[in-house]
Amino acid sequence: PDGGWRLPGWLHLGTWLVLLTAIVLVVFAPHPDNPTWINLANRGGVVAATVLACLSRTRRMAWCLLTAIGLGMLFSGTSGWSLVGLVPAWLLASDPGWILPGRHRGEPGDATVTTWLFYDGNCGLCHRCVRLALAEDRHANPIRFAPLGGTAFRETIDAAGRDQLPDSIIVVTPDGQILSRSSAAIEIGRLLGGWWRLAVTLARPIPRPLTDLGYRFLASVRYRLFGRRSESCPLLPPALRERFDLRHDE
Repeated sequence: PDGGWRLPGWLHLGTWLVLLTAIVLVVFAPHPDNPTWINLANRGGVVAATVLACLSRTRRMAWCLLTAIGLGMLFSGTSGWSLVGLVPAWLLASDPGWILPGRHRGEPGDATVTTWLFYDGNCGLCHRCVRLALAEDRHANPIRFAPLGGTAFRETIDAAGRDQLPDSIIVVTPDGQILSRSSAAIEIGRLLGGWWRLAVTLARPIPRPLTDLGYRFLASVRYRLFGRRSESCPLLPPALRERFDLRHDE
């Protein structure tokens, strides 16, 4: 696990070729209704993006430039709708690693702070979520995990706080926030970065009661859909055990 997911090289290169070719054909087609300076700006932008796309370290700039050109043409009514079919290629040409993970909510520059995720040890869905976080977490001080009801859970949250918590994954941030249900899922997505951070950023404006309603529905059927721990895949490869606190009070 290192958060280093990438498309196969041949597919990534092919996607860029398709994207650039299509945009070149649209931008360099005659647009007599446009002012000359707009046509020249779009064409110059495409040429610049083509050059920038040749190097991996400047490919993000090329992607952003092509996005700006496409959106400009779409909202100006200049053949922009012909680019809508390129949305899949536009997405595949991007790199999830461009969207950096969010920082832990602790003191800036403190490399020791981390976030705790407490999960239902009997839930197959929770195990899958933990494995996702293990695979995608790119922090030097990665998220730590412990089961609900374990010693770490009791040490981190006092009895009064535990009594108020729902049957949910629980996230405890370094600055003391206790998050549950969809708020916990959104915080984990923010920390993972990539498309996960983009997805939860888009979800933030949705009223929390609505996202919690969806979470509660999924939680109500999680055992039926994903099974229990005894029916799930093994959770802990030996190399990752140090990120877990599996202590239980005797």
